[in-house]
Amino acid sequence: MKFITRLPIAHRGLHDGNEAVYENSISAFRAAVEYGYAIELDVQLSGDGVAMAFHDAKLDRLTNQSGLVIDRNSEELQSIRLGKTTDTIDTLEDVLLEIGGDVPVIIEMKGRGNPTVARALASGVARDLVNYPGEAAVMSFEHDLLTSFKK
Repeated sequence: MKFITRLPIAHRGLHDGNEAVYENSISAFRAAVEYGYAIELDVQLSGDGVAMAFHDAKLDRLTNQSGLVIDRNSEELQSIRLGKTTDTIDTLEDVLLEIGGDVPVIIEMKGRGNPTVARALASGVARDLVNYPGEAAVMSFEHDLLTSFKK
């Protein structure tokens, strides 16, 4: 666990406050890797049970779409652009492939206070981490998410 204090941690990746580089985007993660920063990222559950790199439960703040992340499947979410960038909402699996173990990753699971959603999200995150070659930690402020996580 020394990796948590060894490097600066880019919160939601190294973004510019959602002007040209959006939080929790591949561009923000690439920038963090380029600077050698560890990455904190957030995940939400899609409607088809996939962990998606996105902070908010709703799409409204960061995209030109509205509604809940969980009401869309992963394929739909991956077609939604972040702001006016070319970045889209990516799966955790794709994000981890992009980072490739180059820097440590801290994954914050975001639930909705629903034990069924918590179990599905925790399972998805654990599944995506099974073959991840780098250092990673998983966290949540929600008890159900933590007790559901088993790697």
